[in-house]
Amino acid sequence: MTFVKKVVYGIVATGIVQVCNGAINFSGVDGSFNLNNTNSKLTVTTPLTISSGTVKLRVADVNNVESTGGNVITFAGDASVSTSNKNRYFMTGTFTPGGAGTADTITLNNGNVLAAFEGNSVDQSVSVAASATATLLGSPTFNGSVVLGSGSTLNLGVNQKLNQSIDLGGSGTLVLLDDISMKDGAVFLNNGTIDMSSSSLTIISVKSQAAWTNNITFKRA
Repeated sequence: MTFVKKVVYGIVATGIVQVCNGAINFSGVDGSFNLNNTNSKLTVTTPLTISSGTVKLRVADVNNVESTGGNVITFAGDASVSTSNKNRYFMTGTFTPGGAGTADTITLNNGNVLAAFEGNSVDQSVSVAASATATLLGSPTFNGSVVLGSGSTLNLGVNQKLNQSIDLGGSGTLVLLDDISMKDGAVFLNNGTIDMSSSSLTIISVKSQAAWTNNITFKRA
């Protein structure tokens, strides 16, 4: 019998780290850049790319990562984000630090994917860039908004009840990859299209009795 020891390695930030013209890469997803320390802060002064490994953030701390000049972090390849309460999700896309008092935002660009296993939460707001096609997979819960940009498409393959309303953005398209159920009070906001494909959609609105005033086109229902 052969025993394989799993080695987890990484960088632990105990103060303020400034990144200029940088990239953070590990040889696998077990490498990490740890910002869990109370005094840890990552300041992005120029665009930063992370193509492997995990960025570990503190829970519900919008000042854990800051940006100057609107610079963002681009996640590519096998990169993931986790928080100190052990939430973790894999993503490609851009992470925009919110700054003081403002929540961080994840933007999914064309071809980007966000995936989380059951029991994991996505604390940041999620948006799909205008005219882009992106994908959400797994069994996440969302603690922030989910918004489709103008003319964008979101492929949705979530296999547990959606706990958050989805904003179709006026002209966005939601494509159901699986049967989808929405928790009580979660609805679709603004005009848009829902492509049912061969899937089913279950909506429960006991908590929210307000009439829907937006126009939604259902395709292949």
